Amino acid sequence: MQKLGERLIPLVYIAYLAMGFVQLFAVADGISLALGTPAVLSYIGAFFVTWIPLVGIAAGVYGAHASWGWSWLNAALLFGWPFVAGIVVTMIAGTAEFFGRKSN
Repeated sequence: MQKLGERLIPLVYIAYLAMGFVQLFAVADGISLALGTPAVLSYIGAFFVTWIPLVGIAAGVYGAHASWGWSWLNAALLFGWPFVAGIVVTMIAGTAEFFGRKSN
């Protein structure tokens, strides 16, 4: 029988891929709104701009806020969730290690 973690791995990959597409659309909408480019050119440009760390994040946050009407916090969390998840995982691992040492 598979462990729960092994069964969740495909779900995590699908969720990560879906979030990537949402971020790509936010970047494209941000480019389209800021530069006034047609949608087709914005989506082509988004494929390249998304990989430039600060520029892609700025365009995506702007697109989610200005085009979709999201709050600045929600738009920032759309692109910052991997950092938040990393901090949470690090805190959990550190706590587990701390209490694991005390019991030995």
